[in-house]
Amino acid sequence: MPTLNIQGQRVKVDDSFLQLSPEEQNKTVEEIAGQLGVQQQDTMAPAGAESQKLASELSGMTQNPAKAIDDQRYQNNRERFARLPGWAKPIVAAQDVGNIIGDAATFGFGDKIAAGIRAPFTDKTYAQELEGMRAGTQQSRDRAGSAAIGADVVGSVAAPMAIAGKGATLAGRLGTGAMTGAKGVVARAGLMGIEGAGYGALGAAGHDTSLGEGAAYGAAGGAAGSMIGDAVGAAVTKASSLLKGKTKVPDLTALKDAEKAAYDASEKAGVIIKPEGVQALSADIKGKLADFGYDPGLQPRIAPVLNRLDDLSNGNITLKGLHTLRKLAGNAAISQDKSERAAAGMVIESIDNFMDNLGPQNVLVGDRLTGPKALKEAISIGKRVRKNENFLNAVKTAKNRADTTGSGGNIENATRQNVRKLLEKGKGFTGDEKAAMQEIVSGTPGQNFLRLAGKLSPQGNGLMAALGVGGAMVNPVFGVASLGGLGAKSLADRGVRQGVEALDVLIRSGGNATALKAAQGTLAQLTQAQREAIARIVTGMALSAGRQTPAQP
Repeated sequence: MPTLNIQGQRVKVDDSFLQLSPEEQNKTVEEIAGQLGVQQQDTMAPAGAESQKLASELSGMTQNPAKAIDDQRYQNNRERFARLPGWAKPIVAAQDVGNIIGDAATFGFGDKIAAGIRAPFTDKTYAQELEGMRAGTQQSRDRAGSAAIGADVVGSVAAPMAIAGKGATLAGRLGTGAMTGAKGVVARAGLMGIEGAGYGALGAAGHDTSLGEGAAYGAAGGAAGSMIGDAVGAAVTKASSLLKGKTKVPDLTALKDAEKAAYDASEKAGVIIKPEGVQALSADIKGKLADFGYDPGLQPRIAPVLNRLDDLSNGNITLKGLHTLRKLAGNAAISQDKSERAAAGMVIESIDNFMDNLGPQNVLVGDRLTGPKALKEAISIGKRVRKNENFLNAVKTAKNRADTTGSGGNIENATRQNVRKLLEKGKGFTGDEKAAMQEIVSGTPGQNFLRLAGKLSPQGNGLMAALGVGGAMVNPVFGVASLGGLGAKSLADRGVRQGVEALDVLIRSGGNATALKAAQGTLAQLTQAQREAIARIVTGMALSAGRQTPAQP
């Protein structure tokens, strides 16, 4: 058996000498020999591999006694698990995994709560109970081995996921969810970093470790996870567009072609409506107008509609003739008089309901299902076409006005003004379209700040251009301010252009923002929905890594 003896401040194991730490110097030879499981002997035995191994172990203990104790504890727990009967191992392993997940999911407060509940009913103090609980959790980690890391990550992710599911999260808040480009990536990462720091500090408090270090691990994981989630989302969206083709909203030309095709389809259906059907429609419209309080003197544009309806009631009418009647009512619907617009709306609603519920008793010949459906589609597409044309015309007019004013640098302001005019009229635009217009008109806080800073730009401002040049000749700082203003104005203009492009797409898609988002592709949507989940998984991994090397309080 290898032997050792103490010689001054050194311990000798066979022929190997090791320096004792101050703590080890206070131990007796018998204590060290008993700790290592070797015998004390005055005469030295020949050196061998086993003695060298003992010398290495003693060196490690002397240099890092805490690690030596942890290693020994880990080994003992693993050996006890190995000696369990085969049937018991899966049960113990499942309990250990559950214990580890529970500890991570409760941020370490699970052991504290359990100790607080047990202490009043035992002969131990809260501190003693907590020490025992934590010892049990540590035994589970030792027995689980490498599986403990996976269980710890699962637990670290579970609680933030559940909390976020209740809406308590910073992810995507303050408008960062819709922000694009590098600015959006940084903004989202910042908020997730703050959220991760909170979870890290909470876990450190639960495990009685350093709050600062726990928060640092959480912040790093949250920020990195957010950026990884954005990167994965962008990559998968790109792959989706390459594999399946990017979902495209039809341009204005395509919409016009679709409108014409729908009208042609309604004509080919060959629907002819009997006089009885037109008479029923006439009675419905006149009854609603009477209840409304219609007066030819107050709503003069409605009279031509009723006159045409009376003429049509004496014979058969095609879908095209019915659509002409509807367009006549549409002229009254754009009246400046509120009551006249309301009356026209009633007429149009009655015509639409009549076409939607066209029964066989009212149709002489033709496909009563396909014809009205195609006509309704044509009308819907036509609305998109007219709105898109009006919007693009407003943007073009703004550009022309900016080009002929000053040095052509006030395009942003001119565009806002023209979009505001459309918004004030608001005719035919959906709620989502009006909201998009309002964002262009009002601008975001960031855009408005850039707009204010852009007033220093020499572009579009002859006075600032002169001041910038003259000032730079006196002091270069003035030139820097002028260049800064130019950059700010450029960014502000780009923000307006992006808003215009987004509204253009929204109008052509039908004016429903939710439907437009869904149309971007299922794969891409799933990726966007999981960006925050990816961020929290990375955050959980960071928190788990911090617990593998816990800091002292």
